[in-house]
Amino acid sequence: MAEKQPQSDGLTLGIETSTARGGVALRAEGTPAAEGFIDTFLNHSSRLIVVLDQTLKKAGAAPGDIRAVGAGIGPGSFTGIRVGLAAARGIAYSLQIPLYGVSSIRALVEGAAGRPTPLAAVVRARAGWYYYALFRREGRELVEERPVQLLPGERIREIPKDAWIVSPDFERISEEFPVFKKRGEALFPSAAAAARLAEEKAARGLPSEAEGIEPLYLGDYTKKPPPVK
Repeated sequence: MAEKQPQSDGLTLGIETSTARGGVALRAEGTPAAEGFIDTFLNHSSRLIVVLDQTLKKAGAAPGDIRAVGAGIGPGSFTGIRVGLAAARGIAYSLQIPLYGVSSIRALVEGAAGRPTPLAAVVRARAGWYYYALFRREGRELVEERPVQLLPGERIREIPKDAWIVSPDFERISEEFPVFKKRGEALFPSAAAAARLAEEKAARGLPSEAEGIEPLYLGDYTKKPPPVK
């Protein structure tokens, strides 16, 4: 596909479907334009395009106004991420615009901009495994101190004691690890953050990632983890 070069005008579309609460969001020249949510317990495929159409109408825009797309690549729900990427690819190819992959963990911590750091992003995987990354604020920027990794439950206890935990699964995690109950909150990866991060890539003139973009999977969490002590 011969994509159009990213332009400073027009809209940037963000798609985030890595958790049970998905969404789409539009930005116009650095400013949020409109956002729509998909609360369908990972049934993203039947609702995503409908919600996108509604969000475009809310912004007073048409599909042809979109100049770049950013899609959450995970980690998170296998099915949800693939649905979001498939939709993003279809939009990018049909409009001949760039597609950029965005970390869903980054889209999660961006929603905690007003919280103290360090910020610990924790997302339940399967069978006692967790995705984990640690961020600190340097000036106005959130800097990744520990890249996202897959950890068994016993190692989640290694989260720094001064960290504020953000997780779409916070209620369940705080039940599993009561020590975390007063140290965090429930947040979901944000389509608005995905749009902003994609807008930054487009503004830097980065080439489209449509050909090589893949869901982010971090290892074999089907094996049994060590017991939590």
